Parts: sequence; C-alpha cells; structure tokens
Amino acid sequence: MDAQTTAQPSSPSADETGDVAARLPLRPALLAPYRDLVALRHDYPLVLVQADDAAAAVRPLTAIVDDILRTIAPRGAAGERTRRHVLALEQEIRRRVAAGAGGHLVALWDAAAATLTDADPDRAEALAAARAALTIDGDVIGCDGEAPARVVTHLWKQAEAHRLTALADRIATLRERLEALLAGDAPTGAPLAEPCARRIRAVLDRLVPPARLDALRSGDPTALADLVTTDPAAAIAAWRRETAAIVDLAAALTIATLDCDGRYDESRHDTAFAAFSVASLAPDDLALAPAVLLRLDDDGPARRGEVLDILAAGLPIKILVRSSDPLGEAGGDAAPGRALPGTRLATMAAAIEDAFVLQAGVDALAHMAGRIARGLAYDGPALLAIQAGGAPAGLPSYLQAAVVGQARLMPSFCYDPSAGPDLASRWSVADHNPQPDADWWLQPFVYEQDGHRVVGTVALTAADPLVCDPRLEAHVRLVPASAWTDAMVPLDQWLAADAADPARIPYVAVIDADDRLFRAVPSPAVIAATSRCRDAWRSLQELGGLHNSWAEQRLAEAREIWEEERSQLVAAHKAAG
Repeated sequence: MDAQTTAQPSSPSADETGDVAARLPLRPALLAPYRDLVALRHDYPLVLVQADDAAAAVRPLTAIVDDILRTIAPRGAAGERTRRHVLALEQEIRRRVAAGAGGHLVALWDAAAATLTDADPDRAEALAAARAALTIDGDVIGCDGEAPARVVTHLWKQAEAHRLTALADRIATLRERLEALLAGDAPTGAPLAEPCARRIRAVLDRLVPPARLDALRSGDPTALADLVTTDPAAAIAAWRRETAAIVDLAAALTIATLDCDGRYDESRHDTAFAAFSVASLAPDDLALAPAVLLRLDDDGPARRGEVLDILAAGLPIKILVRSSDPLGEAGGDAAPGRALPGTRLATMAAAIEDAFVLQAGVDALAHMAGRIARGLAYDGPALLAIQAGGAPAGLPSYLQAAVVGQARLMPSFCYDPSAGPDLASRWSVADHNPQPDADWWLQPFVYEQDGHRVVGTVALTAADPLVCDPRLEAHVRLVPASAWTDAMVPLDQWLAADAADPARIPYVAVIDADDRLFRAVPSPAVIAATSRCRDAWRSLQELGGLHNSWAEQRLAEAREIWEEERSQLVAAHKAAG
C-alpha cells in the first residue's frame, strides 16, 4: 500500500441506496487502486532462501527481479524492452502462485518463461539473460494463511542450524585443546597427573556434537520435527525434555574449559560435578538446548492466557501466534468492544520485560525478517504475533493485513530485551508503520463528483477496516453523495477536536464493489474502539521514542516559567524607565 491512490471512484447518484447490505463488500476508499494484486508489484510471492543473513533469507520476488534487471537491462530502448519482458515474467509467476502453484523458484521461473516464450518468441533473448542472472533458489510462497508459519519456521530452522554449528565448532575447539593436553602440550610443561588425564579422556567421550546437526546437514526433513508443536503443554514438555538432555553436555563443556585453562580444582570441582543436574544449569548452559517452536492461532481469551503464562514463566519457547480477527472473539456477537481483544496480545506481552515481542502483519514479513530472526535466536521467551488477514471483509489477505496494521489497529512493533539496557534500545515502532509520527496515515485521494475531479487527502483510521467488516453491518450507516452535508467531517478530524460537537457527523470514506464512493458513519461503539486504537498507538509512539509526553510537559513548564520571568523583567524595565 505504498503507491499513491490515483484511482477515481465515482460518487453514487441520488437514487442509489445507502443500505449497507446492498453495497457489500465495502473497502476503505484508499484501496481503490488495488483491485488486481496479480498486476500490482508488491512483496508477494516470497522466496525462502538458505542464507546466513536472515534479511536475505526471505526475499520478495520483486526484489529478486529488480536485482536481475539492474544487472542485465541497460539504459535506453533495449533495456526498456528487456525490463518489459522480465516484468511480464514476474507477473506470470505471481499469477501462478496466486492460483495455488508452489515449489522452487527455478522451476516456477522456467515454466513461466516457457509459456511466455511460446506466446511471443521475441521474449526469448531477454528471458534467457534473466535466467542466466538468477543465482538463488528457494521455496516460493504466496500470501495466505500458511505464510506466517512457513516464514517463521524457515527462519527458526536456520537459527537452529547456526546455533548447532556454533556449538559443534566450540566442541571441536575444546576437543583439539584437550587432545593436545593428553599429548603432553600442557601450559605448565609438566606431564599430566593420571587423575587429570583420566578425567580428560572421560570428558572426550562425552564431548560430542548433537546428533541433530548431522541430520540437518544431511537434509533430513525430520531433524527438528519433534521441536515444533501446536500444543502449549507439548511445547513445555519438549522444553523440559531437551533441557534435561543437555545436562551431561553442559557439564562436559564446563569441565573441558576448566581443564584447558588450567583452572580445574579437584578438591572443589569433583564434588560439584558429581552432583551436576538440571538445577545446576546456568543461563549459558540453558542456551545449549534447542529452541522449541510453538505455533498457535489466536482463537480466544483462553489461548491468550496460555501464551502469557508461558512468557511470564520465562520459558525460552518461541511462540508464533497467528491472528486474523481484530474483534478477537471467534463466534461472538461481533460487537466492536472498545478494547478490541484481538489486537491486545502483543502489547500485553510486552509488559513482561524479559520476553522478546514482535507484532507485524503478514504483508510485512519480508521487511521484519531480521527482527523475527533476532527473536528466534534470543535466549529467553519470544512471541511473534502475526496478523494474517483473512477476516471476513472481502479483501485478499495481503491487503487485509496491510490495512489492519497501517490503520493502527495492530501496528508493527518490536520489543527486544537483548538490544540494550534501556527502552530506547529495546523498543522499535517505526518499522513498516507509515508516517509513524502521526496519529493516522494520510494519503492523497482523488475522486469524481458531479463530473468534477476532486483532489484531497484521506486518513486511514482504525474505523476504516471496522466499518467494512460485514459482521458490523449494524454499526454502519452509509450516506450516498446526494445526502452529504457540510455537517459531515472526516473521523480523524472529529476525533482531533477538543470536544465532540453533536452537530458534527463523523465519517470515513469507503467504496463498494463498483468503486462508488460513500461516506460511512460509524456507531459510537466503532468510534470508541477507534479512539482506543489511537490512544494505544500514542503509547507505542512514546515507548518507541517518537513522542515523549513527560519531556513535552517539562518543556511547557519551563517555557511558562520563562515567559513569566520575561514579563516580570519587561515590567521592571518599564517601571525603572
């Protein structure tokens, strides 16, 4: 939704109905240009790539194509022809993925190129050059309900592979040093005492890389399967199992390190390591255990309670929660309560100061991949709350998630306890939130009315997706152009007024399936929910350093004192003159 809104929805004529049911499905007016996502260059499909850098592990197809075009398309007419043919290929791949195709990028690329070349042989040269410049491959995914799990699982597997590789390297280094000691290369130059040599030989027998690493390196798809679950109780059990399994390895690593450094004291350490258990594990030892990935759907308050309990207990489980409904109560009466419980899990979790928390929409996964990877690599508990779209508003998942996030219903944010000791280091709210300094995102908007072109701006507020939800039909009154009056004001302006004027009627701009423009008057319940979203966004802004009400208050107080002192000085000067 970064493109300027230039489509021009028309106002309905005076005899057209304002009945909500008759005009469904409705869309926020800013979505007028976005009817055909296949034709629109956006972040999907995504390509899941094996890469050391998490930011490069989730690549939009558009970014891959742009890189290729920078390589093969020269300036001028020849380059423009190449760009046109390669962009047609990109669109064909996007069309296939939207229709349900999957698989690896190279296979999809070759199949799409063959189709386009058969239709127009003149494309062959440009598409062959593009294919030669394609240097990466990976699974291709569309923006659907499975995208959050596929992206997070992909990044989690890579994080676990890196963790296991680092552990194997550490073990190899210690083994090399211990074997050197046995060979007579002790730091003191003296031969090892037999008790010490016996201990080192015993440690070498215990100091072996985890079996999972060999399975991962061999491409075994089940290497990490027992660490992924959709059951909170099973996740806790898996964490306990894996923690117990590392006790012996943690002890062996510590003994090996002490011996390599010449610090092992038999009088103290023999007794301590004889009684070594789960209770003896230090935080660094606990980090040796693989991370358990718990994948859940936000299906009600009981589920949210389970998630918060795991986070509050400090269990280092990585939790993906996929949500699709800001109303938050599946099967409920769809009353837009002021709290909108479906939007609150991540903000509540962020109050647990040692838990990593990220909230984002499925539309932002490529942009947030680096932060997601940080959460998966974090030693403590982590929550990844991903808004997947799909609520019954008649929009594709990509657009629904984008609207919910950018309308401040569920804005993107990240709280990372490992980033530093203070809130300024830990909080980030500017990522993927348009105009983060403002209450709402303002965009240019053009429409036709009575044969005239009208240019203005429209704010995307939390009410915009709510009034388009067919379940909230009873909370919306549509007003056709023939009934518009000067008393009607955009909802963002109505909320910004110091006191609501009962003579003023707040509205948000919506379009119907035929791109006809209406003003939707929301109910008091929708207005209250929108106000709460604005207040919650302002709190996030403060946490992210975009505003600081305390500093602004102190500045105002200082300015008031200065003005008073200035007035007194001026008065004294006049009196003296």
